[in-house]
Amino acid sequence: MSQNNSNNKRIAKNAAFLYLRMIVVTVVSLFTTRIVLQQLGVEDYGLYNVVAGFVSLFSVFITSISSAITRYFNVAIGKKNKNEICSVYNASIRIQVILGVIIFVLLEVIGLWYINYKMVIPVDRLWVANWLFQFSVVTSMLMIVQVPHMSVILSYERLDFFAIVSLLDVILKLIVVYLLILTPNDKLWFYGLWSLLIVVFNNVLYYFYCKKYFNDTIKLKFGIDKALCKRMLSFSVWTFLDPIAYAIRGQGCNMVLNLYFGPLVNAAYGLSNQVAVALDKFAGNFSMAFRPQLIQSYSASDYNRTKRLLFSMSKFSFITQSTIFIAFIFEIENVLNLWLGNDYPDYAIPFTALILVVKNIDSLNTPVTTVVQAIGRIKKYMLYTSITVSTILPITWICLELGMSPISMYVTMVVITILNQCVSVWLLHKYFDSIGILEYCCKVVVPCLVHTIFSIFAMYAVCMLFQPTFGRIIVTGIISILTTSFVAYTITLDSTEKVLVSNAISKIRNKFYGKKN
Repeated sequence: MSQNNSNNKRIAKNAAFLYLRMIVVTVVSLFTTRIVLQQLGVEDYGLYNVVAGFVSLFSVFITSISSAITRYFNVAIGKKNKNEICSVYNASIRIQVILGVIIFVLLEVIGLWYINYKMVIPVDRLWVANWLFQFSVVTSMLMIVQVPHMSVILSYERLDFFAIVSLLDVILKLIVVYLLILTPNDKLWFYGLWSLLIVVFNNVLYYFYCKKYFNDTIKLKFGIDKALCKRMLSFSVWTFLDPIAYAIRGQGCNMVLNLYFGPLVNAAYGLSNQVAVALDKFAGNFSMAFRPQLIQSYSASDYNRTKRLLFSMSKFSFITQSTIFIAFIFEIENVLNLWLGNDYPDYAIPFTALILVVKNIDSLNTPVTTVVQAIGRIKKYMLYTSITVSTILPITWICLELGMSPISMYVTMVVITILNQCVSVWLLHKYFDSIGILEYCCKVVVPCLVHTIFSIFAMYAVCMLFQPTFGRIIVTGIISILTTSFVAYTITLDSTEKVLVSNAISKIRNKFYGKKN
């Protein structure tokens, strides 16, 4: 019990660090997006998003193997086996080298052909599109190199360092925005280059931190555990289906929009995703704080704790995210006008509102997937859920071919996201029968629905009582937080989860006042 209490405090501490990071990162990201959009213009901003988005289609390889590496690190740490940790590191380095070569060849062969002959790009901007593509390719290679070291840091729960690097990252992006204003020549080319240099800087920090603090377990060896490599590759091959499906849903649909509507609608798509990614960090913080403990508790055969962490992770992720999302959706027009003035592309408002709904539902899927990965039985799970998510692309193509609005893509996405969550929970129950479907609905779905209904009514009342001003945005945000806190404490959270919240608040307060526990 004392060990569980210590682990719960670690979760609270990590969540506190991540939320401090998140506040700064979100504010700076929203500010830099406004300046970048103004400096590049709508068309160049859309061009940057569609080119970088195409390269990100190939990053699904990186995402899948990253998930596998992190899973195996967590299992080894849960067993407290240093030799196994070292073996996982060495296997991951070899796998990443092979993966890097494959992705590089695919990008240079398929990517150049698609950009120069299929993508809708103004002729006078084709040269800069090719440069942006090469910058993005190098970025992908660096992200591959970074995976083993990032996985080590996350598995050991050194999220304080992760938060510090993130803060340095946003500071550098602020500097890039300033340099962009001063740039007299082609701003889009320089923006791509400077974005690449930031990735280089982050890579160096992660590498040297790992060498300093984990040098006893991440030493490179000449020999290689072939059996471990085979297991990790087998795991990642099936895990690979998940990011492919989400890349199809995200960037695949972005490319379809480009074919039917051109870069201006891509700009609206990119802007809505920029907002969603920034606000999505609210759920991501809890997922990142819970994930190592969840996998390690299962590997230690503590199944009751695994179930409790799943329920808590699901509720915290959904509630913290929807607190912001619902308030943002009600005030979206006012926020965009305040943020970007009147200079934002058509469809930005409905795109942003609907993608936030999708992201909020998605937040419930991450905890379920994490437990399935801890169990290791991912073949059927990944196959079924990936097929479900991928159906968005053919349905979107049919809708647009029939002459429907691009908004139809997001409406379809909402429906499919709900269906995917139902499939995921059903499969989890089959693999881990300690978690019943009815129990999941009572412990997770119902509390989340109650929270959502209360929040919507509260936001609606505020919008009816006040005129749309900057002051109303502040009032809406405050009422959203107060409503959520009251409902969560009185209805949604159980006693253990209330202790977690208290610990997190205590950590933030002590950090602010410079106290030590």
